[in-house]
Amino acid sequence: MTSSSPLRTTRARAREQNASTLEALLGWSLPLERRRRGWTQRRLAAYLTADHRTVSLWEQGGCVPCSHHLLGLRRWWNEQQERAA
Repeated sequence: MTSSSPLRTTRARAREQNASTLEALLGWSLPLERRRRGWTQRRLAAYLTADHRTVSLWEQGGCVPCSHHLLGLRRWWNEQQERAA
């Protein structure tokens, strides 16, 4: 039986915490909403002037967006809500 390394466990916990922090900050799940609205990671990244790999990290919980990207995500969400109405 092999046990997972402490570093791997710590990273997994950090990713989980970052993902839940992002969801708590935004109030919705980024990958779910992005897919539901038909946006690709690259398209959202271009809208936010971020790298698509960064968007992928946000969705996986690898990191939390900085404040200006959080504002951009909120703006994107509001625009999508207005278009849907």
